[in-house]
Amino acid sequence: MRPKDSPEWNMDVKGVYVPEEYLDPDAYAPAAFGIYKNLTAGRYCLCVRADSAEQYPLAYLLKTYALHLTEDGAGETVATDEGEKYQFTVETEDDSICALIRIVNFASVLGKQAVVFSFDGHELLCRQYAVTDLVLNGREIRVPLLAYREDPYGMTDFNLRYPEYQKQWDYRHHEEFNIDFTLTPDTKCLAFIMKKHCIYLVFQDGQGTVTAVSVYKNCGWQAYTSDELWQRLTLY
Repeated sequence: MRPKDSPEWNMDVKGVYVPEEYLDPDAYAPAAFGIYKNLTAGRYCLCVRADSAEQYPLAYLLKTYALHLTEDGAGETVATDEGEKYQFTVETEDDSICALIRIVNFASVLGKQAVVFSFDGHELLCRQYAVTDLVLNGREIRVPLLAYREDPYGMTDFNLRYPEYQKQWDYRHHEEFNIDFTLTPDTKCLAFIMKKHCIYLVFQDGQGTVTAVSVYKNCGWQAYTSDELWQRLTLY
């Protein structure tokens, strides 16, 4: 689910930082959530601090939300009361409402355990809520519990539409389930992915074929191919 050279599952951003120059009302105007508008450049900007320069999945997020790192804040180490921190500034391409929505969405990812879940050439930006231990068809499995952000440009959080149903999977450790699906010794259980009222358990066999099995609130188990899973997650 993550590149082999990525040392972290999530961005370890410690918080939004407001530089002193942002307080100049002639140069900057506050927008929302620590985001400021650069009145001279006509762009929205956000400054954050982290413990490390290695921030996964920062590059993916910048591409997704059409953002970039400023030259003066793309690698600066600053001294703070809590020790040295890595500081970087993210900017939009312009000051349109779409640009503001994108940087707000980026800000909503900070401090969360965000992961890029990849399968069969598809990529999903998800939030990991927990790791679940289950017994499936007599086999013990341990998989991350992910929530998919179905509309990256229209939502401002990874809020779950049916949290009372989905969050219960956080606590279903060591429960036993039997499904009409053959788990071969080389079958890997990749993740639980939550969306709306459904949870998809994603498998990959030894040949790399990805299959998903869904759990509905009032229905049984139902299997999907990887393309069908992609469509259900992104089109429904």
